[in-house]
Amino acid sequence: MSRAVDPPALRLQMECSFAAVRAGAAKLRGFLESNKLAEREIWACELAFVEGCNNAVQHTPLKLQASGIVVEVILGSAQLELRINDHTCGCDFPPHVPVPPPEHERGRGIFLMRTLMDDVAYIRRDSSNCLVLKKAITGI
Repeated sequence: MSRAVDPPALRLQMECSFAAVRAGAAKLRGFLESNKLAEREIWACELAFVEGCNNAVQHTPLKLQASGIVVEVILGSAQLELRINDHTCGCDFPPHVPVPPPEHERGRGIFLMRTLMDDVAYIRRDSSNCLVLKKAITGI
């Protein structure tokens, strides 16, 4: 009798800081490279990861920053799922976001995540929130 093999996964428990996001992005890239994803898929997932985690860092209240950010990545045969769990107060996550004007220095994160990923969901809970990003893996 053969056992089902669990898909490759990565779990990161990160501090709530921009430095930790940079280090986490490097770990994510290494994980995706070791699993032979195409560079364009790696780049898209890495940028969406950074945007999602940076939003969590920016919006987590000081008193909750010690809770950190937990990231889970599950790599199936045809899809990658990236979950970013934070302890912010939550935010409105609009289904459609226009690209901000070039003169605006901020406000591109949700637009980029929605553009780069195939499915984006934001789940608000009482004590934490979960940003779920999904990307089809083509391997081309």
